[in-house]
Amino acid sequence: TGTTNVAITGDITANNFGGKNYFINGQGLINQRGAQVAMANNDYFVDRWKYTVVSTAVVNGDDVSGYIEVDVTTADASIAAGDLSAIQNKIESNNITELLLGTASAKTVTLSFKHKHTKTGINCVSLFNSAQNRSYVAEYTQSVSDTEETATITIALDTTGTWLTTGNTIGLAVSFCLAAGATYQGTADSWEAALDFATSNQVNNLDSTSNFFRITDVKLEIGSTATAFVPDDYEVLLGKCQRYYQRHSSLHSCWSYNTTTIRCSVAYSPQLRAAGTLSLIDTTPSISDGVAGFTGSSSAITNGAASVNGQIFKIDGFSGLTAWHGFGENQATDIWAVSAEL
Repeated sequence: TGTTNVAITGDITANNFGGKNYFINGQGLINQRGAQVAMANNDYFVDRWKYTVVSTAVVNGDDVSGYIEVDVTTADASIAAGDLSAIQNKIESNNITELLLGTASAKTVTLSFKHKHTKTGINCVSLFNSAQNRSYVAEYTQSVSDTEETATITIALDTTGTWLTTGNTIGLAVSFCLAAGATYQGTADSWEAALDFATSNQVNNLDSTSNFFRITDVKLEIGSTATAFVPDDYEVLLGKCQRYYQRHSSLHSCWSYNTTTIRCSVAYSPQLRAAGTLSLIDTTPSISDGVAGFTGSSSAITNGAASVNGQIFKIDGFSGLTAWHGFGENQATDIWAVSAEL
């Protein structure tokens, strides 16, 4: 409180000033795909979070009680040298320009998050570049099983290496390790010319079907102090996630191209990160031209001309259509999705 103006000539920092968070969906609030069962390598589950695996273990992914969760359903008690299990969040180059990665002026950042793992012991989190030849590994500890704890890690960013800091490609990836063999193990707290996910101290979170791995309030910000996690408004966060992935429950601007094929033009809102790839979720959509309804097997979708704003696609497998009739469809469940993930 003051009676006169206050002139500031430097930066103001305080623990209650929320800094910019470079993560999107750090609480897992947006989950357009829903629960994912028996995830494979490179599967996305909660929006902006991807699973990486080389292991006999099987896991499910979902958002559970405010956490981003991986739940073990088939255990792998013996991790081989080339085995790996991790969840990743890849940050777009356009969003990290001011971090000055790869230069002498690279910033110092602080990574903070809450964790609630079944397995106690040392876990690892790593940062790496798009070429996957520069990485940094840090350790944190789950002290009490199934108990929320907080980790805060300050990192001086890489002053060398090749980092893509403009454009719509991968600028910086952050990975939380569940298990890692010797191939993916490095030294803690140093930048290395390798793709490392953990140290040799990493516990095996895959060794029991009773295990789950949970994180939330994940935040990466400039500076050496962790500030409060301030979530985006829901509609803002949803829009950020839909830049990379969207699901829709209607087909619109559709017409019968011949007796067996329907073509549709779709517009994306918001604009995608890049031209996306469409896929059918409902492989037997029911459509109508206002006169009769049709149902057919449509397990294959062909992507046509695509841009960040929309594209044309066709669905085969119908019969008895009248060529060049307009069609509409709407239902409660999702029909198609488009992905422009990093």
